[in-house]
Amino acid sequence: ELNPDTESIEGRVRKSVAGVIECNLATEDVFSEGVLNEEVDVLICSLVFDVVCTDPENLEVVIRRALKCMKEDGLMIVQGSLGEKSYCVGSAVFPVLDIDQESLLKVFENLSLEVVKWETTVRLSTHYFTVLRRK
Repeated sequence: ELNPDTESIEGRVRKSVAGVIECNLATEDVFSEGVLNEEVDVLICSLVFDVVCTDPENLEVVIRRALKCMKEDGLMIVQGSLGEKSYCVGSAVFPVLDIDQESLLKVFENLSLEVVKWETTVRLSTHYFTVLRRK
């Protein structure tokens, strides 16, 4: 949205969120039986694919699973990192999907997803934010 009034946007979003539903994209059955009985308008995946996927091919499989839960005219909001190999929580080190922007956009293209919005932020690492919809 081009409206710079972020407080207004935040208020509308908070009123619109119907719930947060736990899922497991590492399995073919993403949701436990009876958890999700209808497709959703918006999927928010923040730092999800980075830790579940091992390579671009696996990323495509996992995003395809997520898309099964989204309405045909729905939106997928994704935030992740580019060019990372690992992340740390305290002293624990975890692997992360090491992908560049070109490869990520190719995955979206393979899944017939249109990039509605794309932003990158570079600080200590490069993070992306994107809004996707089906073509």
